[in-house]
Order: sequence, then C-alpha cells, then structure tokens
Amino acid sequence: MIEFEQNIRLLERRIARNTNPEHLVTLYGSSTIRLWSTMQVDLAPINCMNLGFGGSHFDACIYYFDRVFASIKPAQIVIYGGDNDLSQGYDAYEIFERFKLLCEMINVKFPTSKLSAISIKPSIQRLAKLDTILLANRLMGEHLNNIPNAYQINVFDALLNDEGLPRPDAFLADGLHLNQVGYKLWAEAVRLQL
Repeated sequence: MIEFEQNIRLLERRIARNTNPEHLVTLYGSSTIRLWSTMQVDLAPINCMNLGFGGSHFDACIYYFDRVFASIKPAQIVIYGGDNDLSQGYDAYEIFERFKLLCEMINVKFPTSKLSAISIKPSIQRLAKLDTILLANRLMGEHLNNIPNAYQINVFDALLNDEGLPRPDAFLADGLHLNQVGYKLWAEAVRLQL
C-alpha cells in the first residue's frame, strides 16, 4: 500500500487543520471523491470533509481506515469505492466482501454515526462491466438495508442516458472520472442522504 502513503499524509494534514468538528460529514474513498473539487460548495451548508485518495480500492480504504479516522469522530461517513476494484479484476462478490468488511469497521469504531455508501457509478470506460456494477450495487444496497442508520446513495441511474448507457456529458475525456455535470448529479443524490 506504499503507493498511497503520500495521499494519506495529505489527508492527515487536512484533518489536523479542521477547526469545525461538529456534525462533520466525511466522504471517504477513491479518486471520484478526491477530484470532487466543488464538494464544499455543492454540499453547503453541510460541514463536509473530502477524504478521497486517488487510485484507492476497498482494500486500501480498509488498510488506512484506522489511521485516517484516528482523530476525528464524524456524524456521518459516506464511502465510495468499487471502481478501482473492477480494474483489478474483482467480481461483484469479491467487491461486496471488501465493502462489507469496511462497513463492519465503521460500525465498530463509530456505532452512532450515520453510514452512507455511494453506488458504483457506470462509466464509459467500464461499459463492459455494467452487469458486474449492477450486481455489486445490489449486494451492497441489500447489506446496508440490514444496518441501522445506513443508506445507499444511488448515483448509477442519474448517470445513464435514455438508452441506458453512461451519459457522455457527465464524464471527462478519460470516460471514467466525472466532470462538472457529473458532480452536479452526484451532489443532488448525496444531499438527499445528508
């Protein structure tokens, strides 16, 4: 996990600079979170903190969880992962097992905090994996339904066009990461669970 060390140190500095710990909502996960540069504006007036680190997968989120959350107690944790797990070749069930472990860690450390998970987004780059994404999202959503005070945030549907394909206008040129249009759609979905 050494490839994430610099990003984790940046997150630790961000957390140390936080002067408003009350009702804190943290968004934790991969580069789709990290690159959400308008998060503070999009989710205002909610007190939120971006804890995304690029290239991360659920294994990395699990590995660094205790370290990242060592000095904060969020009122809510919003997690996002699965994208990079797909690129590592994991199937829906393998992704789900890692997701479930991260949820357990969150519930043990923060039993009174609200937990939300953003569904894996469809993307142009991962078009061939849409069935895997749908199954993983269904498994994760069913799991969250069995956890008190936990919710899935569905961004999958909002990022599809009328033909059921990822909306080209919501993605950067790489066909994977979101642009301003995509983040506006994300913000609308996320705000409903904050």
